[in-house]
Formats: sequence, C-alpha cells, structure tokens
Amino acid sequence: MRKVFTTVVLFLLFITLYAGEFRIVATTDLHGNLRNLAALAPAIRQAKGDIIVDAGDLTGGNLLAELDGGRSMIQALNMLNYHFRVPGNHDFDVPFNDFVALLRNFKGTTLGADWKWGSERGVLCKVVHKGKFQVGVIGMTESALDRRHLPVKGAPVTVPWEKVMASALKELRKAKVNCIVLIWHQGINPSRFSAQQIARFFPETDLVIGGHTHQENAGLRKKRTLFVQPGAHGSSAALVKIFFNDKTLKVERMESALLRGEIQKSAPDLAALNKRAVKPFYKTIYRKICRKGDLNSRNFPGLGAYAICCAGKTRSAVFVANTPEPSVAQGNLFKDLFRLMPYRNTLCTVELTREELRHLLDDLERNNRKYKRIMGVYGFRWSPGSRHRKGVLEAPEKISVTVNSYLMTASPVLKKILPDTKRWKALHIVERDAVQHFLEERLHRKP
Repeated sequence: MRKVFTTVVLFLLFITLYAGEFRIVATTDLHGNLRNLAALAPAIRQAKGDIIVDAGDLTGGNLLAELDGGRSMIQALNMLNYHFRVPGNHDFDVPFNDFVALLRNFKGTTLGADWKWGSERGVLCKVVHKGKFQVGVIGMTESALDRRHLPVKGAPVTVPWEKVMASALKELRKAKVNCIVLIWHQGINPSRFSAQQIARFFPETDLVIGGHTHQENAGLRKKRTLFVQPGAHGSSAALVKIFFNDKTLKVERMESALLRGEIQKSAPDLAALNKRAVKPFYKTIYRKICRKGDLNSRNFPGLGAYAICCAGKTRSAVFVANTPEPSVAQGNLFKDLFRLMPYRNTLCTVELTREELRHLLDDLERNNRKYKRIMGVYGFRWSPGSRHRKGVLEAPEKISVTVNSYLMTASPVLKKILPDTKRWKALHIVERDAVQHFLEERLHRKP
C-alpha cells in the first residue's frame, strides 16, 4: 500500500513539475468609462496577465470619451500595459483623424485584418512566447460593421470573417503555436456571427474572448472552444488561466473567472488621469449642457424631431433616443443628453412614400417597446396601432424625412432604399450636436 502511495505522489510531483501557466486578462465595451476602469485597475494589475487585451468599443457612449476623442482611454490602456486591442463598431463612430490618432497613440498592437478604413488596417495575428510555449492571438471587429455605416466614399469596410480566420490560422500553423486565442468584438448566439460558429468551423481555436452584446460570461464551452466575455462599462474584467505541460507544450486545461473592481479602491494613477481628463470640460458640461429649462421627458422626443428636421431642412423627421434615467430631474435633461443619445450618429434625408413611412414607424414602435426607447415625429400625424390595425398616419403620398444614419442602415424599410442613391442623402451633421445646438438656442431665447 505504501508503495502505491509513493508511486501516486511521485506521479503528481511529475505532473506539477511539468505544468506551465499562461494568463490572459481582458476587458470589453468600456465605452469611455475611465472611472470604472480605474476601479478595475488594481484587480487587472494583481492578476499579472502575460497579455492584457481589450475586445472593442473602447470609446463612444460616454461624455468624456466623446469630448476628448478617446485619448484618455488609450492613455489608460498604455498605463496598464495592454498588449492588444480590437476596435469595436462604436470605435469607428469617431472622425477618421481621431481614429488614426488612437491607433498611433496605442503602445500595443491593434488587431483586425477584417476591417479597413482608408489606408488603415489592423494586424492579422501575433505570436506571444512564454518560454517555449507559443500563443497565437487573432483579433476581429464586429462582423456586421459594414452594415452599420452608410455606403458612402471613405466609410470603413469589412472583409468576411471566415476568410480572415482561415488566413490567420494558416499563419499560426506555420508558426507551430501551441494555443490559439481569438479576440472578437462579437457575442455568443446562434447566428453566423458568433463563437458557436468559430467552434464549428474552426475547432482548433482554443479560446474566444468576446464582446459587443454587453453580456457577462465567465466561461462557456462549445465543443473544445472556451468562450469568455467580460462585462460592459468596466463592470468586470476576465481572467483566463491556460495550463500547459512544460515538456509536451500541450494545453492541459483552462480556467476562467470575472474580476470586479471597487470605486473606493481605484488605482490612484488612473483616478488622477480621469480627474485631469474631465477638468477642462467642467465649464462646458455644467455651464452649457446642464443649464435648466422647461425640458422634460414628455416633450424631449418632439423637440428632438423638430431639431433634426431643421438641421436636415426637410418637411418632417423621425427621432429616436434612449429612455431617460428615472433619477433625472424634470427640466434638467441636458445633464443626461449624452446618455439619451450615446453615439455619434450623423443625419440623413430620405424620400419616402406614405406606405414606407408607415412600415418604418410600425417597426420602430415595436423595437422601442422592446428596448425601452422613446420616439418623436415632426411634420405629420401618427399614432401607434393596436394588434388589429396599423398605425394611423396623416402624411403626403411622398414625404422628405430626416433620420439618423443608424436608422438608415438598421431599419429593414430604409435598408432597401440604400442602393437608390437618388432617394437619400448623407449629411455631415452629428445628430446630437444638432439637438444640443437647437436646445441651447431655445434656452437663450427664453426671457
């Protein structure tokens, strides 16, 4: 019996001696939340990742990120020694020059051979070494990126993700890597744009770090592929431990968990960065955007529609925004304007028939209930229909309407019109800027 026990102990010692560990720390969908990243920073540093990665949407949807063009977020990644980042769909919402500046200022590697914007393109893949153990890292943005931007000259375009994965894996096979990691700004779902499809068509992929859907996933296995997704807005980071045999260099197992931060225990250097980044904009935020008026959640949708109608110089408009927070005081919606309209959508004008307009509004009404959004219209009368009838609409047979670029690329009705460039026109006007300008002028006109 003692002999058996000794043999078991020696075997376990042998296994322990030949066990290596490779650590990956990941964030995603930070959306400019530098304050939350500062709270996560101690956990990120304590995890001591061999590589630290961000899976996209570093900017967009946050006041600070919009005002400083994402520069403070890139600086924060550099301070935390991030090795890789992948641009998400909202990272392409910034002006091209700002996008290029973020690429140039990031000290790590920006991945993504599946996207191109002008002369800019991400790196196909990279090999990271830990002793003799080699990890191949691939990065891709959201697969539907090209459908989120108007088909105009100079817009970002995508290469099919399947083609990019095949090319990257070919390169990594040549390098004889021991583990393959994909950083993808995409969530897990049954669609063709998901980790499930990676597991099906590219089963040699060991790990997928996802994003985009804002859903947390501490670890879900599909066949042999492990899928992990950190939380959005800095609510969590992911830590993945890859255990490998030092002798054979084969992956033995993977463990994953989510890391949390505490605002009270924020990293002093990142907290100071956040304070320095916000300070120059105090005057803009509190003296202009936060001025009080008679603005409230009931009249905001209609005023927004009228504002973009004026900016587009059309007879009518359709305006959609997020629902205000319950805590937002009536008459002080300026303070929440960047959350109500979180992204830099530009405006478009489009010629619609009455029937097309009715279908557009019916679709929007269903989506607004589902996603808790508010909508305003201007230039015609419309009321939602019941289960048994369509919405009542009073409008000319043909009408010129101002909408934002997101609706043009997302609405089934408007997407059908995109190929007919005579029926629509892209304006170089940011929707939120148009609404903000209109509301500020309105306040100044008040006695």
